[in-house]
Parts: sequence; structure tokens; C-alpha cells
Amino acid sequence: MPELKAVQESGRKDMKYPLSNGEVVNYVLLTTAITGDDVDRIAAADEKDNAALTWEILAKCIVEWDITENGTPMPITVESFKQLPFSFSTELMDQVMEILNPPQRSGGSFASG
Repeated sequence: MPELKAVQESGRKDMKYPLSNGEVVNYVLLTTAITGDDVDRIAAADEKDNAALTWEILAKCIVEWDITENGTPMPITVESFKQLPFSFSTELMDQVMEILNPPQRSGGSFASG
């Protein structure tokens, strides 16, 4: 039977975010880091809480990236996200939400034994 850790680590996705200057931010998203409680908080968030919640969720589910500051890797923290353009954070969050909420397939449901 699968262990909890195996289930949690099964959601690793290598992602890319193209920058306008032609460079690409490579990052690893751990979709399974987002829990049902996080989804509830996202749904209930109002405009005032949006930025802080976006940074918190991203810092929780992005486990690797290649962003550096003066050649030194930037830690993946809420404080790091505060230094980046908010449009970058919102576009990353859009990518996360697309993965968490894929388009519905017609006639799709869980198969039963």
C-alpha cells in the first residue's frame, strides 16, 4: 500500500515560466503540497488577503527554482516573493490553479471496481 510520503511526492512537476527578455525561470511545483484547507482558504480569500495568500501558497508548493540574486540562489519564501513583481506571482499562481483544476473531460468520473 502506498505510504503518505509517496502520495505527497507524486505531484512533482517541472515547470517553466518565460520572461519577456527571453530567459526562462525553471521551477519544480509540488501540487500535492496544496491541501484541502488551502483550497478552502483560496476560495474564501477576499481582495485584501489575496497577495499574502498567493505568496504563502507559492512558497509552500514551489520546492525548487533557479532564481538568483547577485549570483546567489534566492530562497523560496514569502519574503522572496515580496521582492518579485506581483504580476510574476499571480501568473505562477495561475499556472498552479490550471494544474489543480484541469478542464473537465466529458463523461469522466472515477471508475468503480
